[in-house]
Amino acid sequence: QFCSMVTDALAPDGVTWNSVVTALANRGLWQFAIQMLSSMPSRRLPRNEITFAAALSACDSVRQWEPAVSLLGKMLDTQVQCNAITFGAALGACQVGGKW
Repeated sequence: QFCSMVTDALAPDGVTWNSVVTALANRGLWQFAIQMLSSMPSRRLPRNEITFAAALSACDSVRQWEPAVSLLGKMLDTQVQCNAITFGAALGACQVGGKW
């Protein structure tokens, strides 16, 4: 899939992965951004507030509130610190999705 295409071309580390997730998010490709974020643990790559913020922003930009709320839950489960950016993106997705 998409993750395989990226890893075949790169020797990824956490910074590389964050950059790819951010680029996908900036293009509104929320499903790919979430797929990349979700695949990080199996590749032994750290997920942090930057990775989650990018994926949450992607959800916000396309009004996908359900995946945004799910991502917040994953942040809490993995003990990644939520911050104003991550909460803001999740709330934005809920607001534009009519769930505020």
